[in-house]
Amino acid sequence: ISELEFVKNKRYDMAFHIGEWSSPEFIAKEVNSQKKAVWIHTDINKAIFNDEELFKYLDFFDNLIFVSETSMINSIKKFPFIEKKSTVIYNLCDKEDILSKSNESIDELIEKNEDIILLTVGNLRREKNHLRQIDVLYELKRQGYKIKWINIGNISDEYLYRDIKAKIDSLSLTD
Repeated sequence: ISELEFVKNKRYDMAFHIGEWSSPEFIAKEVNSQKKAVWIHTDINKAIFNDEELFKYLDFFDNLIFVSETSMINSIKKFPFIEKKSTVIYNLCDKEDILSKSNESIDELIEKNEDIILLTVGNLRREKNHLRQIDVLYELKRQGYKIKWINIGNISDEYLYRDIKAKIDSLSLTD
């Protein structure tokens, strides 16, 4: 079923456009909802994105939701006309828990001779820091872990894609 068929003749309380890298036109024009918001997960004041396309539909949206105060403030500095519609809703991540888990050993979780499959779901963008992931994979391989990395997402930065492939090749992580 197409997206258009799915939303046709339905009314929603809230509709979100997620992804500042793509056009919000579908949500703006095709989705019938009481409220509409663009959920922004990056620093649009720094990111490479089509601001003309995003802001062309600004009048259709009630809110621009940012995931951090800093991102919102810096974006408003660059695009002052968004201030009245801007708000912050933090991602629901427990920072302390994540930091604590980053220091845990994985030896008790996984045998070194087992294949480990890591899945990343996210568009290929510099803000996601995929190059750092490769450093981590290299370190795990160096420690004797067998890793297979699957990365699912759009390639929105062709230069970054080339950088990632080059780094994978240079660290002999190709296979």
